[in-house]
Amino acid sequence: MHYRRPMALKTWLWNLGAAGTVVAAAGCGPAVALPGDTDGSDTEGTDTVILPTDPGTETEPFDTHNDTYTDTYYDTNNDTYYDTYNDSDNYNYDTDYYDTDYGSVECYGDEDCELGECVDPGEPWSYCEALPIPQPCADEVALELAWVRQGEGSGTAVGVAGRGDETQTVVLLGVDVDGGSLPVAVAAVEADAVAQGVPVTLAKSEQVTGLEQADLDGDLDLDLLVSVRDEAGMRVVPLLRQDDGTFLAGADIVFEAPGGPATLRRLADGGLQLLARLDSGLLFEASSLGDGTFAPPASSAWATEPIADFAVGPLDIAASDDVLAAVLGPEEGLSSLEALIDGGDLPVGVEGNATREVFVDAWLGHFITVDTSFDDFTYVQTAMLGVNASPAQVLVQQQTAPRTAVVTDVDGDGASDLVSIDDAGGVSVVFQVSRTEACTRDLDIKSVFDTALIPGSGSESGVVLSGPDGVLAVRGG
Repeated sequence: MHYRRPMALKTWLWNLGAAGTVVAAAGCGPAVALPGDTDGSDTEGTDTVILPTDPGTETEPFDTHNDTYTDTYYDTNNDTYYDTYNDSDNYNYDTDYYDTDYGSVECYGDEDCELGECVDPGEPWSYCEALPIPQPCADEVALELAWVRQGEGSGTAVGVAGRGDETQTVVLLGVDVDGGSLPVAVAAVEADAVAQGVPVTLAKSEQVTGLEQADLDGDLDLDLLVSVRDEAGMRVVPLLRQDDGTFLAGADIVFEAPGGPATLRRLADGGLQLLARLDSGLLFEASSLGDGTFAPPASSAWATEPIADFAVGPLDIAASDDVLAAVLGPEEGLSSLEALIDGGDLPVGVEGNATREVFVDAWLGHFITVDTSFDDFTYVQTAMLGVNASPAQVLVQQQTAPRTAVVTDVDGDGASDLVSIDDAGGVSVVFQVSRTEACTRDLDIKSVFDTALIPGSGSESGVVLSGPDGVLAVRGG
């Protein structure tokens, strides 16, 4: 199933009642709901059927009792027209009375349904079913707000790293410290953190786009990986933590074209792998050599076609990271999902627009896609990992398209949430976005923000917000 911009929402449905009665909700074409008795008296053994109005139209056989029958309306063997439908149980149905029409086809696909999906596309009984829209949360959600850096000179956050019980780290640009300015610095994601400069030198056209952390050289210290790009290319700078707490820059990991930021994948054998989507859509990977250096990046042997986005995280019970990618196609502007797990390649399906982003849900074995390309709503798909998975779908209404939208477990309850920053800099959260209990809440922070940053690809906890007033960490209280 794919989802382009819908066109028109219809609300009528066909339902079959317990006694065989056909009911049409508001908006249907001409149809009737009739009891077995046509004059108000009880008639034993009489059912209700709806048949086409044109006696010259050949129809599919209609047998409510799985018995023998003659053709409805017309017997082609002897060119005789029948006014009744007969079966071997001797039930007779007056077709002259029960004539009706399904009407025209309601929808041929989801694109024909505004804020909904098409059920039985292309069939005469097809209909548009409205997708769930989360409502405001009835109860308050306990959240802890901590200003990592606040006020003038706080810097701009551009990346967050840290998984599980690791201390999370944020990378900052333009931080004022002791009367001077640090072009690139890092700080712990905690209240009133001290910013520390790191040896990352930027050319005039370069910008930092992301951060990862792991033990790169086997000394049990958490080292850092800083993604840097410009219009000509992309590189990742390893920062190896020293005994005194400072960092030493290692050899750059240079990719052949612009892209990123790079994402770290933990393998089953304990190894590490950097993955980056280049602007061409191709996925590139570089393997750690265990001493703080990496092999030269090369095109992925798994994802050989261009992708729209990818996510890294636990999709099964194995300790290693899996990869979920939105592969472009099969039609222009669309994408379908594929997963790389320990067992091999898995064709997940779940078609959607190529504009969507992919996340790993904190709910083990589940994933989430988010499409913010529409002006009045954000389109969310959620599903459990599997071949040709069947996604649940959620619409998040909004006044304008958000500046940014990310998935993370904000409150640490084991279910991922959707964090959005609107055009005015306000922050809202759809809690438990992949579950039926989903609800929305606007965060009353009294500040505006430009960016929402998450550690990992959606399955970790917390979010870091960055704006003119500083850098704010939001976590479960």
